[in-house]
Amino acid sequence: MRMTTASPKLPTVDEVIRTVKFVFSEYRQWRLRKRSERCLNDLPDYLQDDIGFDRGHHNQR
Repeated sequence: MRMTTASPKLPTVDEVIRTVKFVFSEYRQWRLRKRSERCLNDLPDYLQDDIGFDRGHHNQR
């Protein structure tokens, strides 16, 4: 019996472009979330309580 080895499948240009767009999109979303958290952390405690923002939970990350 003859065994053949499979050659590695390289991604297409469209797959690479899609992946790069996805990674940049995720990075942008992360950056926006971090900016929002910083702004919320700057609020006084009584306002954070009013909107239900838990400072301790977000500082753990």
